Amino acid sequence: MVSVNDIKIGGYNVHDNTVILGIAFWLNEKSDISLIEEFHDINAAIELKSGSKYIIFRTTEQLEKNEILEQGFRLANIVLDKLSVFENMNYKINNSMNERMMVYQENSKLVFHYNMVTVLSLRGSTSINLVDKNEKDFIKELSQQSEWNTAFRYYRMSRLSKDRYEAYRNLYLSFENILSTISKKD
Repeated sequence: MVSVNDIKIGGYNVHDNTVILGIAFWLNEKSDISLIEEFHDINAAIELKSGSKYIIFRTTEQLEKNEILEQGFRLANIVLDKLSVFENMNYKINNSMNERMMVYQENSKLVFHYNMVTVLSLRGSTSINLVDKNEKDFIKELSQQSEWNTAFRYYRMSRLSKDRYEAYRNLYLSFENILSTISKKD
């Protein structure tokens, strides 16, 4: 099993003979919360661990490499939107196209892909642990299990923006989206 900061990304689960595929994205700062949000309709989960700068997508579905990237990015952003709205925690994924770790299957073999592009210098440290049995994880689930709404994304983007105009625009779009869901046009 491939893991980073004690969060499993993917590998072969010896307990139930399943293959787990996944991807890790870097966050703009360390998480203040540990959680696992499951998406049962697609056999996937998103995990954050307190003190870690990674958000992890895992699935038992046999997805192609690009599908893991797309699904992982989409679901990770949904979880980050919910954290922004319900927990007042504002994180963003840093450079998802150039910085990621992925476990995928190719020709019936598991492949670990580490992708990082840097300009001039590399800062920070990363440790990767390969283990062959499960470790017990302590998690906290989201206290609010509300359905995701597009307004969440605009709200989070307004909180993260350093430009007042852009922040106001995104906040306005968030309110507009909420109003359009509540009050339907005739």
